[in-house]
Amino acid sequence: MVGERSDLKIPLRRVAVELCLGGQAVRRVELYLGQHSDRAWHRQEVIDLLEGDRQFLPCRDAELGTSTLVNRDHIQWLAMPLTEHDLYADDDGPELGRLFDQRHQVTLQLGGGITLEGAILYSAPVEHARLMDHLNRPGAFLTLHWSDQVLLVRKSAVLEIIES
Repeated sequence: MVGERSDLKIPLRRVAVELCLGGQAVRRVELYLGQHSDRAWHRQEVIDLLEGDRQFLPCRDAELGTSTLVNRDHIQWLAMPLTEHDLYADDDGPELGRLFDQRHQVTLQLGGGITLEGAILYSAPVEHARLMDHLNRPGAFLTLHWSDQVLLVRKSAVLEIIES
């Protein structure tokens, strides 16, 4: 029968992340990503959810097993394994720094006394190669690399960035 609930389901994949909402402890959740983004040939990634136009994001709390809707604007940061991050899905990881022209070891000071350390990696034309230029690009989140994880950090949650 046309119109049954099973006909209306959109294929999704789950991505396990650690999530830090403002004023709360870090928790493990699964985000739901579509098989395709707005561009049919591109697989939807976590950053697409965070930078998209949806205010509330569906997820599943890994510990409680409950479904919830998270207000995207209150996400301070989220962490995921390097293999889940869209830029590196085809890369084996160990030589990641060689893919980028710029590497900055930084400490991020966030509100609430949160400190995150890692590397900001990017490539840019010489006239826009400064870290400040990269940070001031459009987008609400910046990417921080730490060990075998990628952290997506809300720019507005960052109080200070200290270069090592």
